[in-house]
Amino acid sequence: MKCGELAPRQFSFNRHLGACPACHGLGTQLVLDPDLMISDQTKTLAEGAITPWRHGTKRMRAYYRHLQTALIKHFHVNEDVPFGDLPKSFKAALYFGTNGEPIEMEFAANGEKKIKKPFEGLVPQMQRLYEQTQSEFTRNRIRAFMTREPCKECGGARLKPQILAVTVKEGQGRELNIHQFSQQTVEEALQFIGNLDLSEQQQTVVNDVVREIRSRLQFLANVGLGYLTLNRESGTLSGGEAQRIRLATQIGSGLAGVLYILDEPSIGLHQRDNARLLGTLRKLRDLGNSVIVVEHDEETIRAADHIIDLGPGAGPRGGAIVAQGTIENIARAKNSLTGDYLSGRARIAIPNQRPQPRPAGCLTVVAASQNNLQ
Repeated sequence: MKCGELAPRQFSFNRHLGACPACHGLGTQLVLDPDLMISDQTKTLAEGAITPWRHGTKRMRAYYRHLQTALIKHFHVNEDVPFGDLPKSFKAALYFGTNGEPIEMEFAANGEKKIKKPFEGLVPQMQRLYEQTQSEFTRNRIRAFMTREPCKECGGARLKPQILAVTVKEGQGRELNIHQFSQQTVEEALQFIGNLDLSEQQQTVVNDVVREIRSRLQFLANVGLGYLTLNRESGTLSGGEAQRIRLATQIGSGLAGVLYILDEPSIGLHQRDNARLLGTLRKLRDLGNSVIVVEHDEETIRAADHIIDLGPGAGPRGGAIVAQGTIENIARAKNSLTGDYLSGRARIAIPNQRPQPRPAGCLTVVAASQNNLQ
């Protein structure tokens, strides 16, 4: 499929020129989940285990009761048995239909009005209603039985197939499209960008772009975020991670004369990356900005140009300036708990024997792989 001359806007899933036509650039699609349609597997059919059939108008609920009765008779199942114990064949027919096999339905108490026709299944039935209804209320009700899964068209890449066919090659022979590149961590992306397989002419064309990409990636690495993947959703970030991303953005903007106030930027940061974070804060300062950091981390306190120690206690016992100045001023202050620990006058002793947790209080996480968990 041809897409004409390529332009930068085609590589954005936020534009119709590049977005996957099936999921409109979301990367996921709402699909009906049969498991969500049964509120409680221990409930019986007689108790209303099929959640979608308990709602709707009086006429629709009556129709659903006749339909359920017809299925029970056709498959010879006991409506007083917990749903989880019913035969798999019945559940498959309930969810996805009888595959053309007709079932007899009675719509009158005396049995006079009978119809024999295949049952389309709960999932196709609700999918059809979701697509055809003009009622937003009905559509929202059906969404309660839907879950998100990767788009079948783009596999979650969010872009058109012809855009994903465009790749960039590195020196070791790997070719990545824009989606595969964004699946890398910041550190992996830095390595890939630094090892591109480009001719002399190509190098001249992309030199400015590559330099800008490398610079932005380096900022992220410098604030200790080299482990994050480029396609990581903002809602999954910790407060410290989100704050450090904004910090890296500000350094890249090169603004001067700005007052920055940071609330514990070291939260969630491994101690080995603390020095890089402090180096980033110094860069902000050296650009001509004022940087105020609220912190309890000793390394950060020692790196500050001016320290204000608030206390003497926490919460309602605080609120007063106990000491201020350089690290030496704080360490010499007699009424500063912070100064006591910085000077070595007070310390937290390492216990000779640490208490062991009781087995009942332990939580074991096995094969964790979501986001930062390895």
